[in-house]
Order: sequence, then structure tokens, then C-alpha cells
Amino acid sequence: MASIWKLPVIFICENNLYGMTTNVERVTSVKDIAVRGAAYDIPGVVVDGNDVFSVEKAFKKALKRAKAAMDLPSSRLRPIDGRDTGQAILRCTGAR
Repeated sequence: MASIWKLPVIFICENNLYGMTTNVERVTSVKDIAVRGAAYDIPGVVVDGNDVFSVEKAFKKALKRAKAAMDLPSSRLRPIDGRDTGQAILRCTGAR
């Protein structure tokens, strides 16, 4: 939904090589999980999580992209279901 609504969000995925109890190599055909975002038009990068400076650099770049995406006019969104009675004003676009 973030891609469809062009929301300026940052997703962080720590790949520990397992999904529940299954090794990721047994159920995924790609080497890097980050490339899966391309199917949703979401940029993905691979960063060494043990290198704090690389993580900081990648996060700052992603944050800059997300902030730049917030320059479009506000859009009015409707409630998702009957329990959600409020409406929200969001500024959203794609972070490309």
C-alpha cells in the first residue's frame, strides 16, 4: 500500500537468513532481499549492518529521498473500514 499511495516511508529489513524456521535460500530465488522492493517500485539497498557508518550513510540518503517526496499537495484519504471513523490528511508521493 505504501507504494500504491506513494507514501514517503523507509522500510528497514534485517535479514537474519531465516523466516520463522526456514532458511531464506530455500524459499527465495534472489540473493539480496533488497531487490524485492523493485516489484513495488520501492528502491532497495544492501548495507552491512555491522558498519554503523554505512548504515548512517544509507539511512540519511533514504531520509533525504523520503523528505523530498513530501513536497506534493495534501491528499484526503477515506477511512479503511467501518471502525475507522476519522479521516486523515497526508502529504504523500513516491520516494524515488
